Amino acid sequence: SNLPKDPSTYPYNYLGLEIRPMVAQFAKDRIAKHHLTGIVEFVGCNANIDLDRLLRLYQTQASQANKDDNAPLLLQRVSIQYPDPHFKKPHAKRRVVTEDLVDTLAKYMPLNHQEPCAPETSSLVFLQSDIQSVLDGMRQVFGNCTEYFQDAHPDVDYYMPDNILKVPTEREVSVLVRDLPVYRAVFYRTATPWQERVVEESLTESDDEDSEANADASSTP
Repeated sequence: SNLPKDPSTYPYNYLGLEIRPMVAQFAKDRIAKHHLTGIVEFVGCNANIDLDRLLRLYQTQASQANKDDNAPLLLQRVSIQYPDPHFKKPHAKRRVVTEDLVDTLAKYMPLNHQEPCAPETSSLVFLQSDIQSVLDGMRQVFGNCTEYFQDAHPDVDYYMPDNILKVPTEREVSVLVRDLPVYRAVFYRTATPWQERVVEESLTESDDEDSEANADASSTP
């Protein structure tokens, strides 16, 4: 590992989200063993349901601890690594990277005002998978949100050769040992402040007619 031997010198605090409770608990049990208490934590949750609540709680506690809403305790990096592919269309809604998830990250990640962006200092999202179509799918969702996120490499046929985290996951190790490819991409947070999306609901003409019919029926004595 290229991480510092002294945990107190780690550049970040780390929070891992895992949808499988037993896996999350297994990871939590290893924190003290590796002397990472207070630096690493794991939460068993569904990121697409719980992420906004978790980040809101973290932001509130961080700002209270530092008495400054612009304190350094910010969501500086996000890593989405080797998510389940969910190839079948009926299971598409189970995919980790969705439009709502990207919007939530845009809401809480600090803005990048410097040009060019740099991995060492800029807030970013790191994606990787050993399945090309999975990486391409995640990249497309982030790529559709150019207001808030910018692909580090505009050529979608280009994949980063190295893991910018320097620490491979167990899945990554097993893939590389078999000399199989890993597909990676990085997105930087832009300088555009987040704005809440306005979802407009409109009724079609047929819906209007049905609504009127139902209203008439309900008002008939």
